[in-house]
Amino acid sequence: MLIDESILFSNFWDFDHNVPNYCMSPLPGKTEDVNGSCVGGYFLGINNYIPNDRKLASAEVIKFLTSEYVQKEIILKYFRSFSGLYKLYDDSEVCSYTDCELIKNIQGIERPSSIIDNYDYYSSKYTNLISKFLFNNKPINEVLNEIENITKIHYYSIKTSKTGLVFFIILLFLFCSVLFSISLLFIPKYKKNIKFLSNDLWIIYIFGVLLIVASGFTKFGKVTEVNCYLNYILMSFGLNFFLTPILYELLVKFPKINDYSEWLKINKFKFIALIEFINVIFNILLLFSPINIENSILDGKKNYSKCNINNAYGIFIRIFQTIIPLIKYILINILIYFEWNLKETLQDVRLLISIMGVNGILYILVTIFKILRIDDYIFYYSLYLCIILIFTLTNHSYFFIIRVLIKEFSKSNEILNDEETSNSKSISIKKNMTTDYSYQESNTKSSQVSNEIGTLYNNNSEISVLSDIIKIHYTKYYYK
Repeated sequence: MLIDESILFSNFWDFDHNVPNYCMSPLPGKTEDVNGSCVGGYFLGINNYIPNDRKLASAEVIKFLTSEYVQKEIILKYFRSFSGLYKLYDDSEVCSYTDCELIKNIQGIERPSSIIDNYDYYSSKYTNLISKFLFNNKPINEVLNEIENITKIHYYSIKTSKTGLVFFIILLFLFCSVLFSISLLFIPKYKKNIKFLSNDLWIIYIFGVLLIVASGFTKFGKVTEVNCYLNYILMSFGLNFFLTPILYELLVKFPKINDYSEWLKINKFKFIALIEFINVIFNILLLFSPINIENSILDGKKNYSKCNINNAYGIFIRIFQTIIPLIKYILINILIYFEWNLKETLQDVRLLISIMGVNGILYILVTIFKILRIDDYIFYYSLYLCIILIFTLTNHSYFFIIRVLIKEFSKSNEILNDEETSNSKSISIKKNMTTDYSYQESNTKSSQVSNEIGTLYNNNSEISVLSDIIKIHYTKYYYK
């Protein structure tokens, strides 16, 4: 249309400095001396995966292409195009064949081609939205908001979302509550109700829960590599510190007295240090893996970023970081089966299986969460934080709140029962005799089960192992 001279004004790219009967000028703006012009061009880069000598050679080529000589003699003079080297427009020779004042007055706006995977999609979307405003009377505020959302990356924040503020307050309250629960360990009235672990093991356990809760705070604000690393490391240490004390206690209280359990009793911190040292190594190795900030660009919805490791080395490390707590989780459940009838920890173990069951469901939910593609960023991050909240509430609340209430309630019932019964010594003696009989009966029962199976399958080693497993499961007291 320019060539045919059939248009009065045209908003177009520069393709020649001299178009007959037309002259170029800056696009008019709303305010005087304010204009805009879309800036485009080519990107030059050097492959990071080539030998250093080739990198140096490539750098010399780029230096040559961006030199004053090439920009002046070839880009400006020969091709009659424009150069990004602005100081050339102060050269009188250049100004003899280029409108330098025009170039100096143009206020460039870079195309978002570097932040959009599909620029054609962006351009089409942008044009359609402008058309809806011009021809379909779509409100300007809606159009501008939708244009911004094409490229804008939204972050889960206490400022941009009421949901984010609510979850932040809940996380903060939960963190302080877990931290405060340490004081219960040193109050005799409550300590006797939470004696499943020793104080030092409880502190390690609580520290693990605190790290898990703290990992939730890394989801607020702009997604950066630092936040991603912190989230991975806090969650890894948190899960391991949470599971290790429980695993240790169950290993020590194995019904069948053995050398391993005895060694663990006198080498508590050696065992914990050794088992956690492996986790420390993998977390250090993770720091050498690049993290990709993946932008989820969504059509008609709000874009958001999330952490992603897509290199083989990083994936390998993350798999091992997942396997370590999974092995601990499986061992804990196996030991719960072995200690199911052990009188010393009967109530703790039987209620612990409920917690492990909930944890198993949460592990599955986390796996599904990582696989699913969720388009709503608020729902995406809120779901992650919900899993953390449920995990903390079901585990920590049981040990430090529900457990205490159960014990106190049981104690009240015992007092009432004692008041209803007489102080007869014969009843007391009878109870003692019953207890002794129960002890003998339980051991007799487990021995009978073991002996019966052993008699029927005396020559079968596999059944012999099964016999030992059943005997351990049914026993109520420690034995050699």
